[in-house]
Order: sequence, then structure tokens, then C-alpha cells
Amino acid sequence: MQLSHYVDVDIITPANETGWMMGKVMRQLHGYLSANEINTIGVAFPELKNNHPGNQLRIFGDQTALARLIKGSNLLFLQESGGIKLIQCLNTPEVNTFVSYRRSQRADRGSPKGLKKGQERFIQYLKNKGIEPDQTILKARAHRWHKEYQAERAFLSIGSKSTGQQFQLCIQQTLSSKPTEGYFSSYGLSKSGTTLPYF
Repeated sequence: MQLSHYVDVDIITPANETGWMMGKVMRQLHGYLSANEINTIGVAFPELKNNHPGNQLRIFGDQTALARLIKGSNLLFLQESGGIKLIQCLNTPEVNTFVSYRRSQRADRGSPKGLKKGQERFIQYLKNKGIEPDQTILKARAHRWHKEYQAERAFLSIGSKSTGQQFQLCIQQTLSSKPTEGYFSSYGLSKSGTTLPYF
């Protein structure tokens, strides 16, 4: 698998529309990668911080695959409409740090709403088994979930092409000192810990 090149997508909409536009870019990528059954293109969020995706998306792949992606998706249209700016395809530099971005479908359980709902279900589960809930165990469980919730990740609101419904795509970031080869999902996210260069 070649990650020899990358293209940066800068979001240039007003600050309050950044997340919305990032979700739109991800939807275009997902549509293209899914339709063409491509699993060798990965995406990174270089500015991810405090649960916000940042203003930049970095797309990795080989030079030919990236050129086809730009031409075959609606990214050029988004650029013409003034929502994004595509930075030219560049060679991937040598790095000593690597990163994986994976989809996390359980991270929202540590939010205040998720904690309350999860604790209520757990208490009911214990009661159904005839077990009295232990406050120490409940607090430790809530702490673990909240810690996971505070991890470096981003929420993107994306519309489903099949149902038209909006859903939250939660992305978890993990740094590593060693690269892991593999493939990517139709969102360009890591499968089995596949890493990207971190810079």
C-alpha cells in the first residue's frame, strides 16, 4: 500500500460552519471510496483538538489515486463554491511518529447524557439479577467512560446517503512510534490500527 503523497483540504468557511463543511467533505470522500471499493486511501485530522476536527483534512495515498479522487469526487465543486481550498499534492515526508484515526461508536457513552443512560441500564441489569448496585463500582465505571469521552477525538455530523438521516461520526486519534500497515475503511479511517505519518 502506497501513502507516498498527500493532499490537504483546508476548510475556509466561517468558524461556526467548520464542522458542517468537514462533514460534507467526509461525505464526498465516503461516496467516492465506497462506490469505487477503495481501501488504500487514508485521512488524517492534523488540527484535531478538544473534540473539534479542526480546519484541515489530510488525505493520503499514491499520486495517481489522489488525482483520481480529486477528479472523481465533488471536492472541486466544493472548492469552486468557496467552502474549501485544495492544497497541491505533495510528497509524504519521513517521520518518527505515526497516527491512526478510527471510528468509535461507543465514545459518546461518556457524555453526561450517555453516562446517565448507561448507569440506569447497568443498575437495572444488576437489579434483574438480584444484585444491589455498589456505589464504588458505579463511580469507577462512570470515571472510565468519562475518561474515554475526554480522549482526543472529533464528532462530525454526516448525512447518510441511503437513509437521508444525520448521524454523528466519532473519530478517535491514537499516536504511535511505529508504523502499522493495513487498509482503510470507506471513510478513510483506520482498519486494525493502520497508521498514517503524523506531521
